[in-house]
Amino acid sequence: MRRNSLIAIVILGASCLAGGFLGTTLQADAERPEDELRTFSRVLALVEDNYIGETDSREMVKNAILGMLRSLDPHSNYLDPESFTEMRTSSGAASPGWGSRSPSGGATSR
Repeated sequence: MRRNSLIAIVILGASCLAGGFLGTTLQADAERPEDELRTFSRVLALVEDNYIGETDSREMVKNAILGMLRSLDPHSNYLDPESFTEMRTSSGAASPGWGSRSPSGGATSR
């Protein structure tokens, strides 16, 4: 009787450990970004194949990116390469980052 109890406790302990290790691994696999991107690709393909009107894949992906960034906060935005170049040229930014001038005239970065 004592031996059966010991075997049951060992099996129960091993099962708990295995469940703990495997449970977190399975949960991590379910939350991988690749799975979400696969879902996005499937939805995009379904829309392209089944939407009654004309579709533009590039425009749909661009709008999806815009929506994703807008869901973060009102200040996050996406600029395509052309818009980014135009923004940099019009703002006069020659190098990335913000800078200021000290009273002595030297440039310092913050």
